[in-house]
Amino acid sequence: MKASVTQARVVRLPLLVVLAACSGKAADPKPAPAPAPKPAASDPWQGSADVPPPAPEPALLVQTTGAEPRARLRFALPAYQRTFMYADHVVTNGEAGLDVELTVVWACKAGGACSYQLAKFFMPGAPREPAFETVAKATTGEVTIKPDGSVLVQPTSFMKTTPSLVELLKLSFVQVPAEPIGVGAVWRIDDDEAKRTFTLKTVTAPAFFVAVDLVYADGMTTHAILTFDRGEPLAQTLELVQTATHDLGGGPPLTVETTLSIRPPRE
Repeated sequence: MKASVTQARVVRLPLLVVLAACSGKAADPKPAPAPAPKPAASDPWQGSADVPPPAPEPALLVQTTGAEPRARLRFALPAYQRTFMYADHVVTNGEAGLDVELTVVWACKAGGACSYQLAKFFMPGAPREPAFETVAKATTGEVTIKPDGSVLVQPTSFMKTTPSLVELLKLSFVQVPAEPIGVGAVWRIDDDEAKRTFTLKTVTAPAFFVAVDLVYADGMTTHAILTFDRGEPLAQTLELVQTATHDLGGGPPLTVETTLSIRPPRE
């Protein structure tokens, strides 16, 4: 998974700014010019206290509406709770590497106001670090979801996980077109981070399956299959493969393949 969040999101933090200006001329009523604002950090996890504004919502472009019968897909946005696990497995140059499991407690009110908390961060085979586990549970946030599946993820803590829980959540939703579509429909959403292509594979109301192909700005590619089977906007199942090749300069390239799935939590 990409370790940082490259799309700017609003982080809800109490922020108090006090500006003081002094002029050397007591008779001059003109206030001293305010200092130029610092550019907002593109990644709120990098330690900056600046809160970047939300990025503009990228446009959705329908390339084909698919076969008949077509229907307008929408999510019901019910009130519900769910606990699930992201299982992340990394292979580097063909050799197995790091495994990480993130157990997430997810709760939604009717209408699409949701919250999440990281309940457990676990690396199979690694010794337990109780202090780290306690700190990891401070990873919380809020998610606002619209009936078309578009989302705004707003972390409420500055805790960062690798892989990024915010990025994992963003990969678990699919925004669907406003117009009626059928099996085989293809639509795209492009932004500064990635080019995303969605293909509607099957529909058995209220369930449907969507394939997603992403090409990130740095060349990393992702292919995923998501299942939505209860009208809930957070995917019931997710199977994802992500491949990145890194030029190390003079040596052989480094190829990293990451597989990700949504599973029931461990007992």
